[in-house]
Amino acid sequence: MQAQDITYAGLILPDIRQMDPAPYLQEVAQACTQLDTPGKGGVQVDHRRGEVRSAHLVLRIRAEENSPFGPRILIRVLARPGQTPDFRRACAVLRRAVTLALHWSHADIIEWGDPSYLVDATAFHTHLGASIPLVPVSSAEDPFSAYDQRMSTLYADEAPLPLASPSAVARLRARLQDRPADELRLSAAGWVMSAVLAFVALPVAAMLWVIALRRGMDFRLSAQALVVTMLFVSLPNHSALPSMVRLILPSALT
Repeated sequence: MQAQDITYAGLILPDIRQMDPAPYLQEVAQACTQLDTPGKGGVQVDHRRGEVRSAHLVLRIRAEENSPFGPRILIRVLARPGQTPDFRRACAVLRRAVTLALHWSHADIIEWGDPSYLVDATAFHTHLGASIPLVPVSSAEDPFSAYDQRMSTLYADEAPLPLASPSAVARLRARLQDRPADELRLSAAGWVMSAVLAFVALPVAAMLWVIALRRGMDFRLSAQALVVTMLFVSLPNHSALPSMVRLILPSALT
């Protein structure tokens, strides 16, 4: 049985520093310990998978250098297999985890459950006790279109939502537009390299494209995939295959 998505939060960073998921895992684990009754084994932290498991929830942390809003730490909240999704509990745990992370993280804008809810980090602290709405995950071709639409439909007499100010979002737009040209060239080179890989091993290239569509094209990952694939394609036609197998699996051949 698959874990069911409930909601998410994205900590949007000004640069690629603080992209290590490990500290965020610790804050998420602390939030789960405080707000979600631990199971028999307590709160379980899986650093390899970037995952924290408590009694009712699974929280997954992923670092994304090329998200639609730039560098981002994504925290997804899921219901454990067999558990009924508890939106209120998920909201409380996620809010606590983000608050703990903001004590040291440089994230200045929080993507709170939906691209239309871009929340100032300072406003997040201010409205901690309020019921910040979390809405189902949505997507848009332009990552700012949902935010722009929500801002255009707010009326002056409405209770102010803790949305990021237009000036903060303008800074974020400028940040994305001013990304170094080298980064864009590396991304383009990664796509070209994956196209070359498709001529050699289409399934491997297809898997790489799926990852790139979710996280952005990574030049290093494309290069590694191409080199490893070419290695295993060329080895069967080379006399060095037996010695390579002995190096990889010495215990199996002795």
